[in-house]
Amino acid sequence: MSEGKSNSPRERLLYRALADFSDACDVPALTPSCPFYQQMGDGTPVCGEECKDILGDELSHAATPSSSVTLAGEFAVVRGIRRPRPRRGRTGAQLPFDARQIYLTERDRDISGWGMTALINGLRLQLGWMTLDADEMPSIAKVEEICGELKKRGTDPEQVIRQGLFGHVTSAVVWHIRNTLLTGEDDDLGWMALIRQIKPDDAYRKPDDGGQPDFDSVIHAVSPLLTAWALYADLEDVLEHRVRHTAKELLQFGDDLPERDHDAVWLVDRFTATYLEGWSRRSLQREWRYIHSQRAGLCAPASMRERAVDVNVLAQVLAEVGAEHLEGREQQSNDEASGLIRVEQFYPLAVDALERGDRSEAVSIYRMMRKVRPRDRQVNNNLGFCLLPDEPVEAAELFESAIQTSVPGPLMAMTYLNLALARLRSGDAVRAREALQYGRENDSTEFTGYMWDLAKIADGLWVLAHIHGSLDTYAEQLEDLVEAEGGRSI
Repeated sequence: MSEGKSNSPRERLLYRALADFSDACDVPALTPSCPFYQQMGDGTPVCGEECKDILGDELSHAATPSSSVTLAGEFAVVRGIRRPRPRRGRTGAQLPFDARQIYLTERDRDISGWGMTALINGLRLQLGWMTLDADEMPSIAKVEEICGELKKRGTDPEQVIRQGLFGHVTSAVVWHIRNTLLTGEDDDLGWMALIRQIKPDDAYRKPDDGGQPDFDSVIHAVSPLLTAWALYADLEDVLEHRVRHTAKELLQFGDDLPERDHDAVWLVDRFTATYLEGWSRRSLQREWRYIHSQRAGLCAPASMRERAVDVNVLAQVLAEVGAEHLEGREQQSNDEASGLIRVEQFYPLAVDALERGDRSEAVSIYRMMRKVRPRDRQVNNNLGFCLLPDEPVEAAELFESAIQTSVPGPLMAMTYLNLALARLRSGDAVRAREALQYGRENDSTEFTGYMWDLAKIADGLWVLAHIHGSLDTYAEQLEDLVEAEGGRSI
């Protein structure tokens, strides 16, 4: 139902009755009288929580009577209607959500067989130019195919591209501008010509630094133009990262920018970001309301069930985000340049550089981002990770900064284990043990990411190891390494 549907006593009664019925239905027995009740071949009851879809999609307006008190813009204290139980999270048999792996599994199928996760990630990779392999170069035909499938499923692909994937697209352009400035290569996409219209060459050269480009100054100058381009340029130009407008034309667009489509951002966050810490505040709020049947999902119920979010983890992240908001120390800066940088967009580039053994290139990627996002947890952790083999002292400082803005869970466990390795590399085995212990105190069962291969380090090699699941075994290996090395640096 739309926002305009009436909130009649009849609808509130239906909401209450269905919410009570849903609350009384629990695993493993479930409720055989439910019309959606099904059994697997072995007789085990299964539940798709269709009741939650009805509450959220058809009756969500009945959960918020006109007498409610609105707080913090989006949350409400509902009078007279008890909040129903949240949707059930991931079961123990399910693996942690890994958008990259899901996409790799489904990309060779006919596109009609792709899930929403694969569709959104396929579009992200096409528009972000951050390919997983050389055989998957940007293609307007592929983008049109994905967009056509999204339309069939009731999702507006243009909103996904211009709003949801805004940060991914602009990050790729920022990377192109950086490389062009550093290498001096010809730019056939039009960005250098655009920059010269607003900032002549001598304005972004540092005369006391051998004529090196002042990247920060350039990005701040081009930010409003890049924002307008992403929202108004032809979609084919957005795919090619090509700018055809003049600076004057883009500045005129800037006077009438559309409002942020937070639902499109939520869609992209939900199906691309592995960890909730990488979601926007508005996306977290929307997920909370969805889990508690106070709003509809973004797409078909089956697509929403591709990812199950644990309500306890979500509550923990929301509490931390709320505290940061109240204290005025939000991780993401509100300035325009920061908004153009999507940290995870550069992750595949850094991984590729590390796998090639080019740690200096990976370091340069995150140093660039840290200039714009100095307090971002992910930037500090990833820069520290890239520096760890060669500059363990600086790496340890960055890990300590990342811990200050992390919440308990797999990401904090990862950062503490990285800190332990950095301290061990610096010859401080005592503090390495301390960091290792703190890391073990955090639940890491939902971890997905890269760590340094400890067995290879013993042989003098720095090789990435992809871990999907608990970090417990890694922590045990690190403890053995700490005990073996004692006070020596490795």
